[in-house]
Amino acid sequence: MSFWNKTKKAKVTREVNYWIRALMLESWDIRLEFEVNDSADYAANVSIDNSYTRALITVNAHALKPPNILNEVICHELLHVVLSGLSNSSAQLLSGTLVTHRELIEVEEKTVEHLTRILNRGI
Repeated sequence: MSFWNKTKKAKVTREVNYWIRALMLESWDIRLEFEVNDSADYAANVSIDNSYTRALITVNAHALKPPNILNEVICHELLHVVLSGLSNSSAQLLSGTLVTHRELIEVEEKTVEHLTRILNRGI
């Protein structure tokens, strides 16, 4: 029998949906993938495509085992999505492909505005 039965997948999906709303990421196409990888050192991982506002969260079986706390694991991965613009801009700055400092400031401002809406909304 597979570790990821319908009940466990539904539990993770509910948690993801909660945090998508809480972090105001409804405009993103966020998908889930479930795996059992005992040699992995992570509970979950996210791959982000900012160009198409898509993200894939791979949830390992570790996410449901102590000391991991599922809501923290999911919140953590979705915060990577919230901050992904800054991460991409920082990588571009380091590689020399970011044309101006102004571009970095624009991304930072967009991220701060998003966080401001989250914190002032009161979930």
